[in-house]
Amino acid sequence: MRKINTGDAFKAARLIKHSGLKDLFLELYTTKAMDEATDKEKELATKRMGIDFVFSLLDALAEAKVEKSFYELIEGITEKQNIEEQPIEETIEDLQIIWKENDMKSFFTSVLRLVGMSST
Repeated sequence: MRKINTGDAFKAARLIKHSGLKDLFLELYTTKAMDEATDKEKELATKRMGIDFVFSLLDALAEAKVEKSFYELIEGITEKQNIEEQPIEETIEDLQIIWKENDMKSFFTSVLRLVGMSST
């Protein structure tokens, strides 16, 4: 598996565009009510956002064009072929490795800081 490169970022951008997930991403990062929430409320809200994201992603991947874009992106990063034929558990594991090895949480935090949406 290789690190995500600039070309992958553009493939991901096209995937987000074709899937309609942009609005969901914006909603996840612009929720200001979380500032005043208790720890338990924050935990529940985070879980809810995760569930919403997963179902929105699955809904978007139902489109053939988006599905193909997803395969191309993940196959490039994992340096595998025929991702669609591997067990779903393996694909989920690949996604977890990509997320962790590329420190995606830090990346998105940096992007948000760059555009002025986060102070952390």
